[in-house]
Amino acid sequence: MMKRLRQDCEVGAREMGRLKERLLEQAVKYSRALEEQRNASIRERELLSQIEQLTNRLKEVEKSTDGNSADSSSVTRKNGVCVSVCGAGQEVVLQRTDSLKECITDTQALLDILHQDRREAAEQRNELCSTIIRLQGELESAETIRGKLDAQCEQLQLRLQTLQLDWEEEQKRSLSYFNQIMELERERDQLLLI
Repeated sequence: MMKRLRQDCEVGAREMGRLKERLLEQAVKYSRALEEQRNASIRERELLSQIEQLTNRLKEVEKSTDGNSADSSSVTRKNGVCVSVCGAGQEVVLQRTDSLKECITDTQALLDILHQDRREAAEQRNELCSTIIRLQGELESAETIRGKLDAQCEQLQLRLQTLQLDWEEEQKRSLSYFNQIMELERERDQLLLI
């Protein structure tokens, strides 16, 4: 019984150690996820700032293009884009406008990817939180069970000590009875010889 209880205590201690290790691993993963989210937020702010700057520059270029096209009869616009032959200065402006629009599109694509990454990171973080909470529950349960097993082990050890003391007491008593019987038999034998 004591041996089995000790084995249960050892198994419980190993399980608790394993749970503590898993809890620590999950806490580290959660910390990393928070750091990644912080970095993603910083990157998102940077990209939004870039989009805003590029949009403002595009508006300025379009204004200057509109001003130049009003003065020039060689430029016609279709859906806001120059389609006829433009002067050399206007061609540069149009190229710059196209370049800015492309930058905005690329930056917006990066921002969309970043939003998707943030959603996935949030889901992963929620899963990690659930795992940490579950592991904490298992750890508390294991600690409770270990406490009960420790208490039972102590009770059994006390009971064993009591039984050993009782056994030793009985041994002494038995030896005393045996000695008394031997003494009585000797006295009887002596009386029979007389």
